[in-house]
Amino acid sequence: MLRVLVCVSFLLLLAGLASAQPTVTWTGDGGDNIWNNPANWDAGRVPTEADNVYIPAGTPECVISTGVHVNNLTNDGTIASQPGAPGGTYITAHENILNYGTMGNSQGAFQLWSESGTVVNNGVIQGDRVGISAGYLFNESDGTIETNAGGQGIHIYAADVVSNQGLVHAGLSAPRPSPANGVAVVTGSEGSVINSGYMRGGDGVGNGGYLSVWTGTLNNSGTMKPGDGLPEPDGEVTIVAQKINNTGAIGGTSGMGDRQMLGNTTLVADTIILPADSGIVIDGNELRIMGRAITISYITGWIFFEGSLDFYTTADGWIDFSGTHAYAS
Repeated sequence: MLRVLVCVSFLLLLAGLASAQPTVTWTGDGGDNIWNNPANWDAGRVPTEADNVYIPAGTPECVISTGVHVNNLTNDGTIASQPGAPGGTYITAHENILNYGTMGNSQGAFQLWSESGTVVNNGVIQGDRVGISAGYLFNESDGTIETNAGGQGIHIYAADVVSNQGLVHAGLSAPRPSPANGVAVVTGSEGSVINSGYMRGGDGVGNGGYLSVWTGTLNNSGTMKPGDGLPEPDGEVTIVAQKINNTGAIGGTSGMGDRQMLGNTTLVADTIILPADSGIVIDGNELRIMGRAITISYITGWIFFEGSLDFYTTADGWIDFSGTHAYAS
């Protein structure tokens, strides 16, 4: 919590400093909706990497056909990637990207790079492939990050914090041998992933999407699931961290209603803490929990597995089952 408060304070400071930079506002008056047309901007010129850019709500769609560079970007309107743009569309900001509208569209890759700052999303970010790289990512309660049907996955990297209160969801996977439409979240080794929302890989006929998280600390009070295999086995959930603290749900329950279709779930950490009051805590076909210090306390929900449940510790490690546990066969 302290890391998040410090980050928010830092972001407010950056917002104050950013006011000293020129602000260029989108009008869309040029008639073609193209970012690179000077007539579409109030300053009569295309923004540069020294500018703060603002896209107001109610203005025409802003279309990007290549990569653009800005200082800060605030979007209350719609920024679309041009279908068929070579290499997809990307926005690079020296500082922060704040999205309260819509970014991306139904075709093409869409990528956001914040070189030294924060990406905040309380709108929609979408594309065939979505990539986000920043120091901090905050996907707020009304925020959605998603890929389209047949897409190539969501890839998120944040050096410090990924915080999800909303929805991070890959779309329907194409049939094999196409790659699964999954979700990968990575932070620095000292970073953290905080999930109180919903993270899920894409569904797909015989090709359920994965959910992979690599971080320093995972705090999950939400839901983290793979995609349904429809009707083959679901995708897999893999979480690798120094510490995993789960009070939510991790793993897959097949949308087909068949427990034998569950994908595998793997948790790897130095410390794993699994307290929960109700519901399915950990779910998977082959369930692997690997750590030095594994604490499973006061479980009144389920640790469900269809195939096998394996616990692994280091030579100096332990598994603590103390507390009160309900049992269901």
